[in-house]
Amino acid sequence: EKTLRLGFDYHHRGVGALFPENALVRELRAEGYMGVRLCDPDGTAIGVLMVLSDRPLRLTHNDRVVLEYFAARATAETLRMEMEQRARSSEERFRHLAESLADWIWEIDARGVYTYASPKVEMLLGYPPTEIIGRTPFDFMPPDEAERVRRIFDRLAEEKLPIRDLENWNVTRDGRRVCLL
Repeated sequence: EKTLRLGFDYHHRGVGALFPENALVRELRAEGYMGVRLCDPDGTAIGVLMVLSDRPLRLTHNDRVVLEYFAARATAETLRMEMEQRARSSEERFRHLAESLADWIWEIDARGVYTYASPKVEMLLGYPPTEIIGRTPFDFMPPDEAERVRRIFDRLAEEKLPIRDLENWNVTRDGRRVCLL
């Protein structure tokens, strides 16, 4: 608690006597302690990075600087891992939603390559999502249609506009032409 309140705490010796109820201190037979608060970018405490020693600790300026450096790195890594977990959860919720809709939901990257295709694509074009991902929408269009739609895509991308109500013809796995909107 003191470390969280002050931002830094140090005990040369006697940590076991100060915190007799702390199982980790007892298990390690800790004698010395150094701790620094971990804070998120808003300054909110998210934890403590500590050093416990079974011998008395002599604190030097360099020791504190090194501990604060590692605290900053630990904070950055913790926040990165939390962001990745939130992104995975968000992606999973999106995937469940997309798979339950009657529409084909897809996503392309900046190069126009499919990075996601919902299972509905198989009913529409005859290709499972795994055969769509990594290809472009133009790969499934007759050449003249691909050229027409590419011009429209390029303009929308350049102006950073969404794709809406773009009727386009595609060729299914079995060679039929289908109109998608």
